[in-house]
Amino acid sequence: MVEKRGLICCDLDGTLLGPDKQVSKASRQALADAAAAGFVCAVSSGRHPFNIFELMDGLELPPTCVCLSGAATFVDGILIDTIPLGLSAVRAAIAVAANEAAYVSVGGADFNASCGRVSRGKESSAPAFSRYDEVTSYEELEDYASKRAGRLLKLAMHAKDQAQYDRLRAELSKVDGVRCARSDVNWIDVTAASCTKAEGIRVLANHFGLGKSKVAVLGDDENDIEAIAEAGLDIAMGNAIPAVKEAASMVVQDNIHDGAANGIRAAISALT
Repeated sequence: MVEKRGLICCDLDGTLLGPDKQVSKASRQALADAAAAGFVCAVSSGRHPFNIFELMDGLELPPTCVCLSGAATFVDGILIDTIPLGLSAVRAAIAVAANEAAYVSVGGADFNASCGRVSRGKESSAPAFSRYDEVTSYEELEDYASKRAGRLLKLAMHAKDQAQYDRLRAELSKVDGVRCARSDVNWIDVTAASCTKAEGIRVLANHFGLGKSKVAVLGDDENDIEAIAEAGLDIAMGNAIPAVKEAASMVVQDNIHDGAANGIRAAISALT
């Protein structure tokens, strides 16, 4: 394996992706320059591998990524680590969603199914979303999950507004064996209690033989806080929540003004 100069991990929503859910020209160029300089450019996201692989292919980068908020880690598209979520916890979380008639999805490394509707805007036309299963009832989703016990990695829930979000978080906090974190506006990621993006980033760094001082992380939301603490260079987006900015040693511009591109270039300079 060719020695790498460092590892640069970027969150997607609110970080590498702009409000239009696209990667800007400046960020694309910064990633290309980092890869050409010998850095591993990885995505660290709550999203499913189907979606992340498609995006990274569009960026002409190998699918090296931390997916499902740390529950699945891939190198060049090969799964190297998982942190499973227990079936009893998934059943309890689905019951919480059912009580609120909220959108909920259950995913593993090679499957994803949802119940309920959520608007994804223009990105809903992306081919990756055609690979997602949809069921018509919460009972059917529970049956879907039961048939995949042992392979369940993440449950995601979407609230229609802040009031429902608060109710969902309060009820999910009563479920044993899980960790809840916000991944985007009104989105809640539910994973195993030991699962964070930091764990996946640590797996990637160890795989490439890189110490903490050679790792940079860019993020903006609650599920990035532990990951930022894992980095030698920790970067918060200008649009990040206050807790992320407080945890980071550097704050760049927001995701409207190419903050990710500036963060990536700062990482190239700092880790060289």
